[in-house]
Amino acid sequence: MPPSRHHPGRQPTGVLQRETYAARSDFFNRSLSAAGIRSLLDQLEHHARSRNSGGVSVALTALGGAVNRVSPQATAFVHRNSRFLAQYTASWPAARTGAAATAWLDTTHTAMRRHASGAAYQNYTDPNLTDWRSAYYGPAAPGWPH
Repeated sequence: MPPSRHHPGRQPTGVLQRETYAARSDFFNRSLSAAGIRSLLDQLEHHARSRNSGGVSVALTALGGAVNRVSPQATAFVHRNSRFLAQYTASWPAARTGAAATAWLDTTHTAMRRHASGAAYQNYTDPNLTDWRSAYYGPAAPGWPH
């Protein structure tokens, strides 16, 4: 296949390059204030100015509506009173240590904590959470996980 037809991120042999990632999260029970927005943008801008390999992203997932009509203790997803979820991810080439990427995650998570509810998304296992059971399961923690 001519080089112009190679897919981005693939080697000429067609093998995808390996990448590693980590993620952290926060739930927010109210809209993000101007200070919160600035904190988040500062973290993204700081990474953009750095020369770190790998990438970072923040996904904001809106909640509310039908999600919030279910009782928080009816399912393992207890974050029914949340307004939105922020998912912070960082990736780096498999041959690297990922120290800069995980440092960005930690700094971003710390910067956003004062704006967040203290809850975290169960699908992102976070070894740095000091009270993971409460962060993941809230008031339903005594019954979860089953």
